[in-house]
Amino acid sequence: MKLIALRIPVSSSKNELSHIVHEALEKKWTLPFAEKPSICSCKIVEQTDSQGVVEHHGIFEVTPDSAAKWLINHFKNQRLHKKLIFIRQYYERVNGKDVMPEDDKRRIIEEKTKKEMKLSAEGMEQFKRKY
Repeated sequence: MKLIALRIPVSSSKNELSHIVHEALEKKWTLPFAEKPSICSCKIVEQTDSQGVVEHHGIFEVTPDSAAKWLINHFKNQRLHKKLIFIRQYYERVNGKDVMPEDDKRRIIEEKTKKEMKLSAEGMEQFKRKY
């Protein structure tokens, strides 16, 4: 399962991020013959929003999925360069739409078209006459 660490510090490296996640995964109790949790891949991406603000996020893949779900719930108060790190499940986006699992219960927000977003100007003539 792919996970994302949101807004990590600029000075952090892949090794530091994977080390923190690996330490957290070592705390998970597993059965003796079960698959041990591991990090398959780790990368840091830089994202610039429309206002020009640059953010850094860490994307990594953890196997098995049960360990990734455990990590999301138990990765608390972890710091990287004195900044709190939060982890969530990473969803791939295709053409601006999220590709979510079928069992996801979140509401899907419909995009408003320009026609629906027009403001109604009822009563503007009366307002202009009075003021």
